Amino acid sequence: MSVIKTDIDLSNFFGEFIYDCYRTGVEFINIHPDYALLKFRDILSNLVVSIADQSKVEISTQRLFDQIDYLHDCQIISWSLKGRLHEARKLVSSAYSGEREHSYRSNVNTFFLNALPTGVCTPGVHVQSIS
Repeated sequence: MSVIKTDIDLSNFFGEFIYDCYRTGVEFINIHPDYALLKFRDILSNLVVSIADQSKVEISTQRLFDQIDYLHDCQIISWSLKGRLHEARKLVSSAYSGEREHSYRSNVNTFFLNALPTGVCTPGVHVQSIS
């Protein structure tokens, strides 16, 4: 059992790719916010593909929107998680569409708070261990 004390520790729980993307995103959030959002989108995309792989479902589309809907249609994710993933997708997709939010730090926090089940983690705050 590993102890998770911070949002960085939590990202490491999901694997090296997500850990590296999250650390990079946090590092660049104030320097180059669009790049940071791209890294957070990479995390979201990786999570969706991982869910499909673990469920042994093949996703034929490259569009993240369609991938999320497909996982829900196959009853792999709940309606609630589908909504959270779409909200996170909208937040991180602003880097692709050129839209800019006033607070990129707020986007990062909202991304993780919406993507994870309630009570799992508040970014930057100590959290419980996951066994």
